[in-house]
Amino acid sequence: MSSSAWLFPALSFLSYAVWGMLNGISNEKLEPYSALFYSSFGYLFAGFISLFFIGFQPKFSMVGISTGFCLGAATGLGGFFLLLAIDKFSNTSLLVALTALYPIGTVLLSYFLLNETLTTRQMIGCILSVCAVITMFA
Repeated sequence: MSSSAWLFPALSFLSYAVWGMLNGISNEKLEPYSALFYSSFGYLFAGFISLFFIGFQPKFSMVGISTGFCLGAATGLGGFFLLLAIDKFSNTSLLVALTALYPIGTVLLSYFLLNETLTTRQMIGCILSVCAVITMFA
């Protein structure tokens, strides 16, 4: 993988790192319901940035639009439940680490629902990820 191929994953990592930290800060100042409401404007802002990159001409497909809506709803609900957890347990770093296990759920759902393959290396990675989070909570 070339060094330029790491740019977007690195920016994604950085964005999610800041996102995790900002969850804790917003919960200190607002209740989770208000925090989710205001965060939706940030998600809308990111949507306008993506429109810029496609020349303000999004493609249209009913399946694509429906799954895009569901993607936004799932993202919003995931963030909302995380905000509720932070509000209740106030340990942002551990809760964000726990929610960072979502790729395991994605791998399992893709395996069972989309018939994608699951290699031994991926299974070992999933197990090690769970062990890492358990270690953090211990």
